Amino acid sequence: MLLLFSGGRVWRDGAFAEADVLVEEGRIAAVGSVPVTPGARVVDCRGLCMLPGLVDVHVHLREPGFTAKETVATGTAAAAHGGYTVVCPMPNLSPAPDTPEHLAVELEAIRRDAAVRTLPYAAITRGQKGRGELVDFEALAPLAVAFSDDGRGVQEGALMEEAMRRAAAVGKPIVAHCEAEELLCGGYIHDGEYCRAHGHKGISSESEWRQVERDIELAAKTGCRYHVCHVSTAESVALVRRAKARGLAVSCETAPHYLLLTDGDLREEGRFKMNPPLRSAADRAALREGIADGTIEVLATDHAPHTAAEKSRGLAGSAMG
Repeated sequence: MLLLFSGGRVWRDGAFAEADVLVEEGRIAAVGSVPVTPGARVVDCRGLCMLPGLVDVHVHLREPGFTAKETVATGTAAAAHGGYTVVCPMPNLSPAPDTPEHLAVELEAIRRDAAVRTLPYAAITRGQKGRGELVDFEALAPLAVAFSDDGRGVQEGALMEEAMRRAAAVGKPIVAHCEAEELLCGGYIHDGEYCRAHGHKGISSESEWRQVERDIELAAKTGCRYHVCHVSTAESVALVRRAKARGLAVSCETAPHYLLLTDGDLREEGRFKMNPPLRSAADRAALREGIADGTIEVLATDHAPHTAAEKSRGLAGSAMG
């Protein structure tokens, strides 16, 4: 089949410019001023923009184990509708993808139902607990895009160091949710002005950046490629910036809600509750600066659906997501 997308604004070489795109048997055959080809279906794209397929490195598809929230079929269909052609689902599933057998359950759902290319993470620890026993990195490496315990930080420095050594040995990155549990103190929104004014329990910025700081030094020590999930604090941005200046293989992502909203936008509703929480205006400014100077290389959605009931219990009682 031939498709000619005509007259749109096409993203090429870092800018939009008017161009035609000819697609032949599902592959781009030409970009530019393309004459109408006999037999081609012409799609008028005037007034529209065309982009390469988007990649989301941080999603939660909830299958297996939590299909009341989402499935591979529904999540990847939504991704395709939004222009995403690749998504990477995180490992907080049941069973957690901590063995080849457990990961095979997720891979079968992907093979059967995925509407876009779907590259899953394997867990770092058994049961994705952030502590205890490490997974078999060598056995899981051929099946997974990287290793993450997203939803939990790896709590022990020695355990993370060994995880990095094993990940480096099999040529895979560690993708870290950074959260020091001893610094959470029961918090569930940012420890800022709104928290104090409304009698909530706060999550300190240090609970994030302290593990980022620890892990960067471990990455320097082990030579592991290290990527920080959903950075939300100014301190985390500064730490990653300094790591890059040292030439370390360190990268990070943030999510759109941290660039758009702050804890000043909070309402007493579950839809404003996520982890990490919405931070201060100063943190938002630092994140935007990190995007502008290239410190933050990736925007990921952290798509993390829950049931309506789980999100209807206010800031204190609703699920994070």
